[in-house]
Order: sequence, then C-alpha cells, then structure tokens
Amino acid sequence: MKVGAIIAAAGEGKRFITKSDDPKKQFAELGAEPLFLRSVRSFLESPIIDEAVVVVPSGDVEKCNQLVGKGSNGNILVLPGGQQRQESVYNAFSQIRERVEVVVIQDAARPFLQGEWIEKTVELAGTYDGAIVAIPAADTLKVSDNGLINRTMDRSTVWQAQTPQTFAVGILDKAFKHSMAHGIVATDEAQLVETVGGRIAIVEGSSFNIKITTRNDLTLAEAILSIGTYG
Repeated sequence: MKVGAIIAAAGEGKRFITKSDDPKKQFAELGAEPLFLRSVRSFLESPIIDEAVVVVPSGDVEKCNQLVGKGSNGNILVLPGGQQRQESVYNAFSQIRERVEVVVIQDAARPFLQGEWIEKTVELAGTYDGAIVAIPAADTLKVSDNGLINRTMDRSTVWQAQTPQTFAVGILDKAFKHSMAHGIVATDEAQLVETVGGRIAIVEGSSFNIKITTRNDLTLAEAILSIGTYG
C-alpha cells in the first residue's frame, strides 16, 4: 500500500507574531530547528511513508526547499499554500492522489508527532475510511448562547481532535469535491469526510500533542521537549 503525507505549514500565524521581527510560526525554532521541520523529519523517518508534500506560504517555497532538501532523497515536494488551510491541503492532495492509496495529514504546528500514530492511523484506514488522533475531553464542557450557559455536554462522548489525520484516497477525494460543490469550509479534514458519510476511527493521542498557536504555546513546547519523552 502506497502512503503519502501532507504537512500543512502555510498558515500566517497572526496570533503567534507579536513583534515585527518575529519569525513566522512555522520557522520559529524548537530544539534548534524550525518548527515545521520536526513533522517533516518524522515522516522522512517513517518506513511506511512513500512520499510527502509540504505546503508553505507562497513567498517561502525556495527557503523551505533549502531547509528540507538535506537528507530528503527526493521524496518530498514543497508547494505554495492557498488562502485557507483547506485549499492548501487540497493543493497538496492533488499532487499525490494518483500515486498513493492513503494520505496522512499533519499540522506542522504540532511538533510532537509520534511514528506509532502514523502507523496506527494508516492501519485503520485500511479497515475504515480513515482514522484520526484525538484525546478524550478532560474538562466539563458548556454550550453557551450570548455569554450564558445553555447546557452542559456529556464529555464521555467528546474527543478533542488532533493530527495526524489519515484517510483512504477515494473518500478524501469525494469529500473535497463535495465541499467545493457545496461551499463547505471545515476546520479539519475529518469534518469533510464526515459530510460524505465516512467512517473514521480514533487513535488515542496525548495531551503533549499540542498545537502551537501563540508564543506561550512555544514556551510550553520547549518545556515538553526538555522532558525528553512525550508519549
């Protein structure tokens, strides 16, 4: 089974940049390397990934090509992203969908990707339409209207989605076409696949699998990295 990977690193990171000389989020250093390279390296080291595509801001393609070129063995492609994350991922998907059977999608802003998550989600994508990494909701969840609590959700059935998210090519292609035909913009690919009736399994992730959104998140990531293990 041929497996492709997509690393979504095209966001502007407006909530991350606090000063004019701050680097874009994907280029901020964590453990002495740009943030997005941590995910790239995880896929390059995975024995089940045949090729990968990184989507980055249009003005940074050359810079990223230089950064990922070392040790890539020509199996990684850098492309400019679109206006939205969904468009960026679709651009990457369009490049590889004819050559692979399963696609693993990873947010470059999640630096603690584990190889076992790649392997488990790919395995489950052979049985279901896809699989995502997620963690059970730990906090009490409230639904509100106009700043007032409307109701309390049953958290025992709620999971917080993370990445990687892995799908069979056929269902993901159908989901993207459906979203374009109906003007659907989702916050992740699992939501798109849900709209066409896809069956998506869950692999339990880790509370350490954080997404870097602000500089405070980067400080937390540095603390997690210093622990040396984050399973």
